[in-house]
Parts: sequence; C-alpha cells; structure tokens
Amino acid sequence: MTVITIIGGGFSGAMVAINLLKQATEPLKINLIERHKIGQGIAYGSDSDWHLLNVPVGKMSAFAEEPEHFCHWLKNQGHGVDTQTFVSRKLYGQYIKSLLESKALGEVSWQSIQDEAVAIDGEGEKKKVYLASGKVVGTDQVVLALGHLPPAHPQVRDASFYQSCRYISRVWDSHSLKQIEPQSSVLILGSGLTAVDVVISLYQQGHQGKIHLLSRRGLLPQSHQYSPSYPPFLKGDAIPPSLGLLVRLVRQEISTAEAKGYPWQAVIDSFRHENQDIWQKLTLGERRRFLRHLRPYWDIHRHRICPKIATIIDSLRSSGQLIRHKGRVQAYIEENEQANVIFRDPVQQNLETISAQTVINCTGNQEHYGKSLDLLRTNLLESGLVRLDPLALGLEINSRGQLIRADGQVNSWLYTLGPVCKGSLWETTAVAEIRQQARRLALDIVH
Repeated sequence: MTVITIIGGGFSGAMVAINLLKQATEPLKINLIERHKIGQGIAYGSDSDWHLLNVPVGKMSAFAEEPEHFCHWLKNQGHGVDTQTFVSRKLYGQYIKSLLESKALGEVSWQSIQDEAVAIDGEGEKKKVYLASGKVVGTDQVVLALGHLPPAHPQVRDASFYQSCRYISRVWDSHSLKQIEPQSSVLILGSGLTAVDVVISLYQQGHQGKIHLLSRRGLLPQSHQYSPSYPPFLKGDAIPPSLGLLVRLVRQEISTAEAKGYPWQAVIDSFRHENQDIWQKLTLGERRRFLRHLRPYWDIHRHRICPKIATIIDSLRSSGQLIRHKGRVQAYIEENEQANVIFRDPVQQNLETISAQTVINCTGNQEHYGKSLDLLRTNLLESGLVRLDPLALGLEINSRGQLIRADGQVNSWLYTLGPVCKGSLWETTAVAEIRQQARRLALDIVH
C-alpha cells in the first residue's frame, strides 16, 4: 500500500487529499498532519459570520469541472444563495471539511494527525517525517501544503514592545480582540485584507473608539463590482516584454472598457488566467521591480473585498471612526494607559504619533522565505532538501510541483503547491489556482 503524507491541513492540503481519494485506483493511505482544524487553516478557520469570502460562491467550487458545486452544497444545507452571493468563510471551511469526510472508500483511506512536522528524512526507500511530539511517520511520498508564512513584526530599534500586553500579534485569536474595551483607541498595523477583517470584527462587537490604520502607502482593498465578462486581451504574443509596457497597456484597456460601460474590475479579471504566463515572461529584474514598486497597488485591485464589507468600511471612514495613516513605524513608547506609536510620514518625512490602548499586527505575511523561524522550513533548507527560489518568495519547484534540492536535483517524492510556489508562479494563492494544482498533483502521484 502506498503511503502519502501531507504536511498542512488547510485548504491546499485538504484539496490534495480530496483529489487523491477521488482519483486513486489502488490501495492508498493518506496521513494529513495539521495542528489545528482540518480543511480550514487561517483563511477559512474564522468563527465569525461577518468574515465573508472575497469571491462570490459561483467562483468558489472545489472542482473546476463542477463550477456550481459549492452553490449546490449551500442550497442543500438550507442556505438561500445564488452564484453572486458572498457567504462567510466559516461556511466555506465546513464545505471543504465535508468533502474530505465523504471521500474515504474501501482500501483508500485517510487519517488526521494532530501534530506538527519538524523535519523530513529523505534518505532510503521509505521516507520519514518527524513530529514535534517525538513520533515518526513512515511514508512513500510527501506533499508540503504549508500555506503562508506568519506576519513579521515591523522592524524597530527597540523591539521590547512586542512582548507587551498592549500588542496583539495573532489577529486570529478572537479572544484577544474581544478583550478590547469598546471606547478604547486601536491602532492596526497594515491596511490590507487582514486589517479589514479586524476592523469588521471590532465593528461587529460594537467598538466605539477610534480605529487607526497605519501602512506604508495607506492603501485599502478595493471592492468587487459585478459586470459581464470582459474579453481577454493579454494572451501569447500580446503580452508585453516589459513591466512598463504591460502597465501602460492595462491602463489603456481600462479606459477603453470604461467607455464601453465595463468597470475596471472586469479588465483585471479578464487576464486572471494569464497571470502566471505574464509573470514567467518577466525577467528576474522586472519581477523585482514589480515587487518593489507595483505590488501594493496590484494587491488592492486584484484581491478585492465584497461590496457589503466595502460599504461598512466606507461608512466607518465617513464617520471619522476609521482613520488611515501613511508611514513606517519608528518606535513605541509605552505608558500606563496607552502606547504611543511613532511613525515617519513618507512624503513630508515628519515624525508623527498615534496614541492607542491596543496595537494589532496586520502587516501581512512574511515575504522572505529564508527568514522564517518555522522549524520545518529551517530544517528543510539546512538539510539541502529544498532551496529558495531566486526571489526568496518561496521554494524552487519544477513544472510538476516537485521541489528542487540545494544541489539542483529534483526530489521525485517531495511535492508542494499554493503559496510556497509564489516565486515561480505568482498567481498561486487563491482557490481557482490551488484546486487545479491539487488535482494535477494528485494525478501525478497516483498514476
């Protein structure tokens, strides 16, 4: 019997398991190693009904060949939805978990191991996965479904504030957010999707104090807007060879589209499936330029929020309760009743101060894979089983999702998917891409 061990039981890992169980034709045992909730991970593990998907249900099926699968599941569960409805991420986590639980058949089975993988021994015919508990799992092949790196603290000279009870580093700890006094002032470091989630959590629990958002550019995610599909215009030879030409072409197309009655959102969505081709045609230098100068603007237009959430954010801003700031944290001065956060304005270069009773880190995922403090990632890199991609956004892979060793050889038994592949694929963090990767990877393993 072939044994497959999947490290990470969030959406990526669960989808690999679901596809393996669906496609296997011979005896197969799957070990799914995850410390927390299977099938949910950080993205879909929220218990809040206010944390909505950023994509309507019609685009969230677990199976590309069955685009309304999720919509039908919701209706069978008694939810009145259509393909344009935005539902809670909690419901989506339940959906993925239900798919996993319904797929175990006969000699094809899976088991959940609630533990943490800390190292892998790739020598010999039988591979070994070492767990934090001291147990060892024997396996034939391994899939790394590690998801995103956790956020890093903003770099300051004196980092002692990060041990303060006024600082929340784990934003998904709902207990910590519920302890915030309703009248108190809150500073959120970051203004992306996670920051929006925290604002919505505070709003839902009736927070009345000021909420400050501080990020380098002060950008907020844009809202979805329903529109008929816009015809693709970036394919094959139409993809410009440079970043500057690409930006100019997209801007021109948006102007053309708006004259025809299409919103800019439709134009961005029109080349969704070409994003990986675009990324791979850019030189390494062009990719670095994108990360340095354009990425924040791309993120807020590509990774949007549902209209209902956007309306709440706009309302909080209009009332003056939610305030955006641009700048980079320079220092923290903690007093008895508050923390004074000093930041530098990027335009005027002035030092300014925000006073808050609570500071919450929503700065986004750590981007440099080599700086991760995670024991498994550290051990994999130090052992030479894997190597960083040239941008250090993740690990280097081949076209089949197999990881490349430090010596340049391919690990035929070690696979990955999702955010780990970002340096090679870029567009690899959303459901549409991960479900396809999971299906291809499972087919490769079982055939």
